Amino acid sequence: MDNNFNFDGTDYQFNEILFNSYLLISAIYKDDPLRYLNEKVMTEKIKHTLGKVCVSQSFEQEDPQFKRKFFDFRFIVMPHVDQISSRFKSSLYRRTKNFPESFFLHKLNYQDYQVILTGYSLSGAIAAMATINIQKFTSLPDISKKTLFIGFGCPYIAEIYFDSDIVKENQLLFIQNKNDLLVDLLDNLIDVVYFQQEMLKMNKQDILDFILQNRNDPSLTFDNIFDVISDRLAVRKPRAGTDEVFLFQFFENVLKDINIDDKLKNDCKKLINNLKKDKLELIFSELYKSQKKKIILSLDETQQLKVMDSFPLKIEIDLSSIESFIQNIQQHSKENYFSNLQNNYFKNFINQTENIPMEISHLKDFEVSLVKNESRLIDINLDSEEFQMYFILIFDPENNYRFIIAAKCSFGDNVIDLDYFRKVYENKYNVIVDRDLLVDKKGKLLYNSLKLILYSHFNKPIEMEFDLTFFANKI
Repeated sequence: MDNNFNFDGTDYQFNEILFNSYLLISAIYKDDPLRYLNEKVMTEKIKHTLGKVCVSQSFEQEDPQFKRKFFDFRFIVMPHVDQISSRFKSSLYRRTKNFPESFFLHKLNYQDYQVILTGYSLSGAIAAMATINIQKFTSLPDISKKTLFIGFGCPYIAEIYFDSDIVKENQLLFIQNKNDLLVDLLDNLIDVVYFQQEMLKMNKQDILDFILQNRNDPSLTFDNIFDVISDRLAVRKPRAGTDEVFLFQFFENVLKDINIDDKLKNDCKKLINNLKKDKLELIFSELYKSQKKKIILSLDETQQLKVMDSFPLKIEIDLSSIESFIQNIQQHSKENYFSNLQNNYFKNFINQTENIPMEISHLKDFEVSLVKNESRLIDINLDSEEFQMYFILIFDPENNYRFIIAAKCSFGDNVIDLDYFRKVYENKYNVIVDRDLLVDKKGKLLYNSLKLILYSHFNKPIEMEFDLTFFANKI
């Protein structure tokens, strides 16, 4: 994959990547993305190269806290068949830890694949961070030809995770509608919170002094030292009543209300009333500007993508006309992004009557099941506080156990999240729950069985019941 694209609409490979990205991003917001894709392909006579896709589960039936912890974003995956000849930022970054990077690393390192990640708005920021993680952990020296990120309306959230030796400019493409105010507002908030502060002004001696002064702090470990420094010294919490707070509150609502006219108008009115000014100035720091290692493609009035070669340090937003403000906010909608790309970039793929549209099939590479006749509870240990259980769990395919990212346990009417579900070695897994949940004060088992419930992004929950009575004599 040659990342030296032409952005003027004449580069068929780049246009095809844009169009496939559009199809996948549009589908991910639907209840049944695969069905939506196939219906769209057939009705609009679309020429595509998607082949197979799989979509992560949304788990709408789960309680909000559990869903937010493990399944707070949804993604769609397709194999690329060509062989090679976001407090704000941190919360988004943590979400990438549930992304199955190992799958893509294996494809890159051993199967001669290329990987393209894409996303819209804040989901694009997650995809950008996942791209960087993949690049950092691959063993291949020439990664710039094998990975690519394209974000639509995506704020520049991943700055401090960029490494100049790893990330090249042509690996990260950020497409922004010229008048998309939401991206400008998000970028400014990120700059204010993460760049216009003291940590990045610290030199190595300052950081070393901080570590020495806090060396006896039990919360400071080798693994989390930079997170702790960032938390304590870097993040300036916005004060109540400031523009920053009003903007954060605005974003909480407007991203989900952007296509609902009445709600969007109310969100914009509320922000303007809170700000109490006719003009909002966004001031960017020199440090933020110097950190940009990306190509920003601005979609201008001619519906043409052009590389932005300069970044303003100040943007003025007129708040005197709510209608104009709303129109610029609506430029962030994905419908606007993709309709603006249609004439110059998508025309070779839509209404292709001479082609028979190819059906998109289900990619099953991520799916995992439990071989129940070979899986069993093999031992329990009980102390004054904990009830430990050891299981032999046989997964099919064997290596797809790594896509299990959450677990629950149920007994009787109780269902609990398992904070401790670990692979000990080979096929042996350890589960720890509070003693009081399974044993009464006299040391008697409260239940004869328990059900283990395992979650992955690409499966419905896997359930298996285990008999506890065989181990009653150990209690």
